[in-house]
Amino acid sequence: MSGAPECLTRGPLSWRQALACAQEALERSLGGARRHEAIWLARASAERDSAAWWTGIDDVADPERLQKLASVLARRCSGEPLSYVLGRSSFCGLELKVGPGVLVPRPETEVVVEEVLAQLATLGRPAAPLLVADLGTGSGAMALAVAAAEVRAKVWAVERSEQARRWASRNIRAQDSLADRVTLLAGSWFGGLPEFLRGRLDLVMSNPPYVSAAEMECLGAEVADWEPHEALAGGVSGLEPLEAIVAECPSWLARPGVLVVEVADSRGRESQALAVEAGASEAHIACDLAGRQRVLVARWNP
Repeated sequence: MSGAPECLTRGPLSWRQALACAQEALERSLGGARRHEAIWLARASAERDSAAWWTGIDDVADPERLQKLASVLARRCSGEPLSYVLGRSSFCGLELKVGPGVLVPRPETEVVVEEVLAQLATLGRPAAPLLVADLGTGSGAMALAVAAAEVRAKVWAVERSEQARRWASRNIRAQDSLADRVTLLAGSWFGGLPEFLRGRLDLVMSNPPYVSAAEMECLGAEVADWEPHEALAGGVSGLEPLEAIVAECPSWLARPGVLVVEVADSRGRESQALAVEAGASEAHIACDLAGRQRVLVARWNP
């Protein structure tokens, strides 16, 4: 097994022994406690669910499965994000396919979905579909999560990156019950939407790039070296994508209509001010569970 940790090459191994070897290799390469990562990689290599994995942990591992573990372990030890190595990421209870070319969905972005659902519930349209645009959909995480939680929602998911659209397309196809309510479109921000939606959208949501040029220089290697820069870099100030979205948003929203956007926690007041300047009737910043200013919520009333 070329490139495998030496302990994976020492004759027959049980999965317990292979797990210990994987954990040691990860902690030596990446630092910190890595037992949970080692378990995920070993389970994925064994192709066993949780129950089968733990009941069979002292079984002798098949050499082909150990070869697979060696391969994924080498990728993770090189710094490749765990979600890329596993080929999946969990978001709002959904399992999504991810890999190079698309941003890995973050747990804090689930707060955006919570705010979207709360705002949709206030619009008072019990019979009609709720028309939602997801600008810069990436893997399709937010679009699918909103459609899954709100059966009235019809979501247009816009993405300009061809690589990211491929991942989003896979995820939409994998969710059979949602595919007819999530439409994937190519384009940049509102430029990807069909004109008939202008003035009719109930809600616009987005997790745009918001890392400033200075902050891009300080990103950790796991993000900077692997995840797509166009999904992270928000220009010199970090506000340029948000400025573009807020400027066009009023002409696309129905009244009442809502904009919900993930923002940098250091630029909450500036983000709120942009919405007010664009004529929002109400605007506030919602915090995540850690108390960080995370989500701009702006509303345009009749």
